[in-house]
Amino acid sequence: MKAYVTAFGGSKETWYTNQRAQEQYRKYIAAVVSRYIDSDAIFAWELANEPRCKGCNTDVIFKWATETSAYIRGLDPNHMITLGDEGFGISGGTSYPYGTSEGVDFAKNLAIKDLDFGTFHMYPSSCMFFSLSPSLLPCSFPSLHSCMSLVLSFFCFMPYPFFYCSVSVFFSRLS
Repeated sequence: MKAYVTAFGGSKETWYTNQRAQEQYRKYIAAVVSRYIDSDAIFAWELANEPRCKGCNTDVIFKWATETSAYIRGLDPNHMITLGDEGFGISGGTSYPYGTSEGVDFAKNLAIKDLDFGTFHMYPSSCMFFSLSPSLLPCSFPSLHSCMSLVLSFFCFMPYPFFYCSVSVFFSRLS
């Protein structure tokens, strides 16, 4: 996003609504998708890594993600699409990760038609103050796989030892 802000002005927060920046971003998307559309190596298209819009209404990222995912779906109906957010804004607490101060509402964004799954980033250094909402995930992290069937299904990817790096948990809507 920094390159777009440098070229087209604004800030990281206004990037999502900056028409010139978004036009250029869509050109970039079209170039990348057209190059790799037939690749078996592509698992999914990610709209952004950890998109945030500090102080913004959650509608800003929601609208951007809705439009951008629809654009990608029109280019490539065969690969999955994800937002790439961290999972902010879930219910169950009042501390920072539960809030929407970063302009992100996990459940709201997961309902976007053209997003196939959501991501939830858990960093061990911050997990001490963050526990998953009992109303959303009525279990502890080690037993997540056994508690998601009613609301969400998921798989977990842990590329490195748990206490040494981040853990990404992917959620998808049940069809």
